[in-house]
Amino acid sequence: MSDHPPPADPLAVALSKLDPAPHGFDRDALMFAAGSAAKLRIIAFWKAVAVGAVLVAGIFAWMYFTQK
Repeated sequence: MSDHPPPADPLAVALSKLDPAPHGFDRDALMFAAGSAAKLRIIAFWKAVAVGAVLVAGIFAWMYFTQK
């Protein structure tokens, strides 16, 4: 049995010499932007629901006051 370790993989050796690159984005800013975008969709949804409710109420009021 030999006491020599197996030869190292050249790719593994090359990768071990690399330094990690900085990530280039701010995680907190990304999460804040995602939350803001989600909030805008919810607000638009509830505005549409409110407009629909006002239209339905207006139609019912018009029907009630114009009946003979």
